[in-house]
Amino acid sequence: MSEADLGNRVEAWARREEHVVLLVAIGSRVRSGAAEGAADPGSDWDYQVGTSQPGVFGSSRWLLTLGVKVHAYAVRTGRLGSSTKVSVVTDSGELDLVILPSGAMAAAATAMQGPPETWPPALRAALGDLATVLAGGFRVLKDTAGLGALVERVAREVPVARLDDARVLAEAEAYIKRGDALSPEGLKHKAQALMRLARFALAASDDHSP
Repeated sequence: MSEADLGNRVEAWARREEHVVLLVAIGSRVRSGAAEGAADPGSDWDYQVGTSQPGVFGSSRWLLTLGVKVHAYAVRTGRLGSSTKVSVVTDSGELDLVILPSGAMAAAATAMQGPPETWPPALRAALGDLATVLAGGFRVLKDTAGLGALVERVAREVPVARLDDARVLAEAEAYIKRGDALSPEGLKHKAQALMRLARFALAASDDHSP
């Protein structure tokens, strides 16, 4: 099975599963071939998954029907702290999933009906994290609960979370300690992602300089 097949199978699985109410492709796979950071044949597949059953992703059992061999499966708090991230290495490529409980997303959509100054600090922080991820490009592939509108509004209206140099370096060290780079190809792509993150952080700092 090719790496393209891996993405196709994950997307087909998500479309069949009723508990998956939102599927958003993010990262290099949604960028055009001419864009900086666009996917190459070894790029991983990145998705945000809105689900009413986040516990499904607590183990690799859901991958059994995809016909892939799982070499590594890790569940942890995401890079920006407000979501759960699942990283998977298979014989057909790598996956990174951000798991978003649909109930929490619906609550966020309700809270966002008021002006931004009324949003709770925790909500603003979580939305800023989400906006930062979406800033690299996204594509809504499934939306059965009306949450795609929330994603599009966050991308359009919410300022991205800013990372300083120390935070970027800390994230690089965390990748190594956690063993995210589980293969040479994975190490290359994580390093490229961190370089883009560093450039983004510096650009954001310049844009907001007095």
